[in-house]
Amino acid sequence: MGPKHLSNKTKGNLMVVLQFVFLGLIVFLPNGTDWPTPLWFTAIAAIALYMGWLILVVAAVNLGKSLTANPVPLERATLKTTGLYGIVRHPIYLGLLLIAFASALGSGSIRKAIYFVLLTALLNVKARFEEKLLAQKYPAYSGYTAKVGRLLPRLGRKG
Repeated sequence: MGPKHLSNKTKGNLMVVLQFVFLGLIVFLPNGTDWPTPLWFTAIAAIALYMGWLILVVAAVNLGKSLTANPVPLERATLKTTGLYGIVRHPIYLGLLLIAFASALGSGSIRKAIYFVLLTALLNVKARFEEKLLAQKYPAYSGYTAKVGRLLPRLGRKG
């Protein structure tokens, strides 16, 4: 039984588990000495960390009852295209990536940097999977993707 035989919910749950494994490795592994961490690295990491948390919290509040870690949209979910969702399609993923970037950059650890790259790839796969499901659920979704970037403003627009 391969991945094609798994339900969308199960595929989503697997992605969520992997996402938290990578985040846990990035945050909880000991820091390294693979590169120096000058003060300006620390400053960039601090700004990215605070921006990541701010984006994550605001986006989660904006989703309200539609919020779920699993990329399969809830039955009661509504399509959000305003607030941060008017700037990027996946602001929660952006917030997570900023937090992970901050943790990896300030760590001096090549292992954490590798896990950050793997998390970035995973969240892109997860976003594509979620977008396929959102397009099936909401007819207006394709118009939204033509105007709004996936993880960064104006980047990753379709159309």
